[in-house]
Amino acid sequence: MNASTLWRSGMAAFLFTRTFWVAGQESLVVTHPSEESAKYESIHAWFEQSTWRFHSRSYGMATWNQGSLRDDATWAQGGELGLITAPIGHWRIGLSGFFIFEMASTPLDMEVDGMRNRYEIGQYDVTHRGQTVGLERLEDLHIEGTWKSQWVRFGRQTIETPFLNKQDGRMRPTTEEGFVYRRDLGPWKFEGMAIWAVSPRSTVEWYSLSESVGLYGTGLHPTTGNTHEISIESGSKSIYMMHVDSP
Repeated sequence: MNASTLWRSGMAAFLFTRTFWVAGQESLVVTHPSEESAKYESIHAWFEQSTWRFHSRSYGMATWNQGSLRDDATWAQGGELGLITAPIGHWRIGLSGFFIFEMASTPLDMEVDGMRNRYEIGQYDVTHRGQTVGLERLEDLHIEGTWKSQWVRFGRQTIETPFLNKQDGRMRPTTEEGFVYRRDLGPWKFEGMAIWAVSPRSTVEWYSLSESVGLYGTGLHPTTGNTHEISIESGSKSIYMMHVDSP
């Protein structure tokens, strides 16, 4: 994680801590566009009106190949704990974290006949194949504001659009860090965003956009089964990793 990403994440954490400090000093006033102001008498009352969520996922999968090709199987178990705070004025805070543990598995980090596992390793972290127990990822850490016709969110979040989506086919989906703005203008809806960091599916670290491209294996030579130099033919290795320029 680079210095700029750490700074932005630290700022989001500071805003969250600052909110608790204010709550300890006085009652919190909540204003909705169409409602009268309400007060929380204490932090406990604020938390009572916040939304907690727990998500558990258990995922088993196996690949059985012909002949001497490698066979693999794994069973992963994970859980998420998240919180969306009750609003303070127009603003509220969201945060969540997920953990993953290997319950049972074949050795996914070992090469068999020169081949590495491609599918089951996606339950854990494809960038650190030997680490399959106690994986953790801070997935949501954002502040968002809501008005009658506008909505804005800044920080770590999971985005679902026709262009950016979760690709939620393993233990954890793709998660982004950035700024999202939406506005309603009559029958029209407008949305804009700036994304500067991504934690791709099947990883637990955060990467810049250029670093996030090319993390997954993309195949072997169609006739020999071996990896080979970059060329324009079916089965060529990906040429994206470390060859993409992006902020």
